[in-house]
Amino acid sequence: MSEGRRKIACLRAGTGLAVLMMVASTTASAMPACLSRSSITAEGLLRPYGAPLDRAVTIDESDLPLRVALERVALMSRVRLSYSADLLPDKRVCLNLDRVPAGVAIPELLRGTFLRPLVIDADTVVLTPSRGPTVSEPLPEKLNTVSELDRIVVTGTADGGKQRGSAYALDVIDRAALVNNDVTSLSAALDGAVPGMWMWSPSPSSTISRFGSVRGASSFGVTSPKIYVDGIEMANPLVLTQFDPERIDRIEVIRGPQGAALYGSGAISGVVNIITRHDGARTGGPLGYVRTRAGFSASDYASGGTFVQDHSVGVRAGTGRRSFGLGVSVGSVGDYIPGGAARSVMADGDVKHVGSRTVFTGMARYSLKNAGALASPLLLGVSTGVPPSYNTANNNAFGTPAGSQSNGQSSEYKSNDARMERLRAGYVDSTVNQSQSVQQYTIGTTGTFIPDARWTHTLVAGIDGYRMNGMTMEGIPIPVRLDLASRSVRSESDRTTLAARSIARFGSEDNVSTTLTFGAEHAATRYQPESQDTFSAGGDLS
Repeated sequence: MSEGRRKIACLRAGTGLAVLMMVASTTASAMPACLSRSSITAEGLLRPYGAPLDRAVTIDESDLPLRVALERVALMSRVRLSYSADLLPDKRVCLNLDRVPAGVAIPELLRGTFLRPLVIDADTVVLTPSRGPTVSEPLPEKLNTVSELDRIVVTGTADGGKQRGSAYALDVIDRAALVNNDVTSLSAALDGAVPGMWMWSPSPSSTISRFGSVRGASSFGVTSPKIYVDGIEMANPLVLTQFDPERIDRIEVIRGPQGAALYGSGAISGVVNIITRHDGARTGGPLGYVRTRAGFSASDYASGGTFVQDHSVGVRAGTGRRSFGLGVSVGSVGDYIPGGAARSVMADGDVKHVGSRTVFTGMARYSLKNAGALASPLLLGVSTGVPPSYNTANNNAFGTPAGSQSNGQSSEYKSNDARMERLRAGYVDSTVNQSQSVQQYTIGTTGTFIPDARWTHTLVAGIDGYRMNGMTMEGIPIPVRLDLASRSVRSESDRTTLAARSIARFGSEDNVSTTLTFGAEHAATRYQPESQDTFSAGGDLS
């Protein structure tokens, strides 16, 4: 009996020991993993971190869900943490941190998951999914082609939409095309790129643009389209002649009268909207560029070589959320004809800020051009009183018809040699102002507020103006249409624009959708001609 009792006692002791071992094992497995300063490598503690991951965290919590632990770390480090709770595993953790950088604590808590911290700005961190484990598989013999996203345009839409779905004859010229083709003038940008619209190529001394054809209306007195810069209407669409292609994001053009529905009756000839850049640098830090060009050009009407130069410098910085840019361009052309030198200066800046529900953009630009106002050497014989003929056989090289007199003197020039000799002899017409200048500026801002997925509110405010001095039409064979302010020798004009829009969307894009647009716009123009001059270009300027 004693031996049997001893066996029972041993059995009970063994069973109790096994139960204790099982309880200890279960307790150990239930204990959450503890993250402490001692469990972090020295390399991780000494690694430099940028804001906001460089902020120290001190926490002592023994048992917390992973989501709560992340929120505690974000609270202690004053970081706005953004993530999807569905991507977090259901586990508990232990924290025993003493002055540990948030850049160490957050990745350690996410160890074993597919989430990684991504810094958006100085106070925001987003937990983004990273690529998980992959299985090596052979590539298919034929890969699918890359899908190209639809271009989003703002011209012809109330708040931006896909170009493919636009109901307007809309053309878009992007920055890559402008830079690759070295486009620095509006005429070079539109000619050949927009069907049915072309402009006269400006001379170096030209201070205004001239439209030759708009949507098939090829009369020489054709009206110009409305021109906007970031949604701000220009006071005079003809004073914009040059720009720096590095500062332009794209140019959107509506051909014909379709744009009058959104932009008023003045847009019967079309709409040109120049969208400036508001993107940041790819690296996030400052990114600069320098473009320079110089050389000599020969001319039959100049005694020597003509020096031509063009220089641009700019800088961009920031990210897609916050960015700014600055740019300056200078250029000059020598006397390609006597007194025909020209100099130009352009400067502009932009800023952008994107919040959780708001988008703010601002821009400012200024341009100045000084040029001589001499007549073209090919048109020295054009009479100021008789419209020129376009048949050179009948008008003796664009002069007054043979046999006619002007001021008691014959205006007959029968050869190019005679015309060149007259120019080289220092011909100067006392009726022509020898210098002209145009200053032009644009300042504006656009704010967008998106309270929910249905409503979008947009406010555009800005001012555009110009100062013109010494404008002349002498020697121009084809008259152009100008506004009243630009017919004077010296004039100035300013135009303010204030527009507000609210858009409501109902339904879905995949099925049936409805969009309601409520808008109001007010524009005021001030112009002041200081002295009047009669332009004699052989045609009506009205």
